[in-house]
Amino acid sequence: MWTRLLSVSLVCVSLAACGGPPVTEGLWRASNPVIESDACALEIAWEIDSDWTADYTLAHGEDRDSFTLTAAGSDPVDCVADGQAFTCAGVAVIDYNEGIEELPAMDAVITLDSATEGELLDEVSSVATTTVEGTCEGGACDALLGSVADDIPNPCISVITLDYALVE
Repeated sequence: MWTRLLSVSLVCVSLAACGGPPVTEGLWRASNPVIESDACALEIAWEIDSDWTADYTLAHGEDRDSFTLTAAGSDPVDCVADGQAFTCAGVAVIDYNEGIEELPAMDAVITLDSATEGELLDEVSSVATTTVEGTCEGGACDALLGSVADDIPNPCISVITLDYALVE
């Protein structure tokens, strides 16, 4: 369940490779995570360690300054480039009211808003920082958040920096 949330949130980060200068479409890999702050316990929820990676498909947008990144099982995230710089914004909503994966139905809806700022280093690599703001609404939020880690505030903010490179 949390892996899907990470993929949706980090899709924004991966999009750094499009727009501005020519960038190669294809499979991009996020790696080398540096968690700058983690009130949302993403390191635990997404099982992030020094070997962690995530893959995204990068596709050019309708104009030269736009692109999308898509992680498996996630909606595409739109990004805009301005020269070597780029920004992305995404929202993931996880509704637990009907149950998700191994969890039973519960009164909780988590929303993860992500904002990414990055720099295209060349046609096949970039670095980006994503700020994830998480909120939970519903009567089961305390139990749900507590199942991930103790003391997750609601709302919470986590910041992660990742390197991206074209794989194929």
